[in-house]
Amino acid sequence: MSVGIATISKGLLQQAIESVTNDHHARRRPGFLTALKGPQKPTDWLHFLRHSGELDRGAEHYIRNTWQKFWKRYPVEPIMRQSLIEAIELADNLTTDPKNPMPIDCHWIWTDDPEKFEVFITHNARQVTRILLTPRPPTNPALPLIALAPYFVVKPRAYVNAEQEQELPRDPEAPGAIVREEDPVIKNFLKMPRDPGAPWATVQLKAQH
Repeated sequence: MSVGIATISKGLLQQAIESVTNDHHARRRPGFLTALKGPQKPTDWLHFLRHSGELDRGAEHYIRNTWQKFWKRYPVEPIMRQSLIEAIELADNLTTDPKNPMPIDCHWIWTDDPEKFEVFITHNARQVTRILLTPRPPTNPALPLIALAPYFVVKPRAYVNAEQEQELPRDPEAPGAIVREEDPVIKNFLKMPRDPGAPWATVQLKAQH
């Protein structure tokens, strides 16, 4: 979701990481952590994601070869890898019930600050949150990566982008909706009454077509 000088998303890589760390009883998490730590090649964790069926070959190649070109001044892969090690080990340490491991939630935010390539890790009683913060990638800044996850934003009504964003409330099953039909909680949230004359608006990015 675009928020002025920054964009937050949950793209294919973040979703793949969550899938292997948060699957049933986090059964793949130990193997992923081993891949992250080595002693194999430092990028074998990307092989792990692909061979787990969570990342296709094209996405693996793109992350492995293109991300470092985006931000040449930073050790992109080592920072990514260490942040994952830290997040997983924190989640494991916070887990009190082995049958219900602490989940990890991953997000990517790029900003217009060229000095920032870092990863934030925080936690509460329910999850560990990992946020990758990077400079702007040299790709289309309007690319709706956000459509891969259900973000909502409250923003000044005058700054709603009608081409990319749809104001709530709306029909969750309308064309362009990205809310799954089997999610009644989110459906009810979307249908909550909101003042159409207020100076603010709650919006969600339209799905890709």
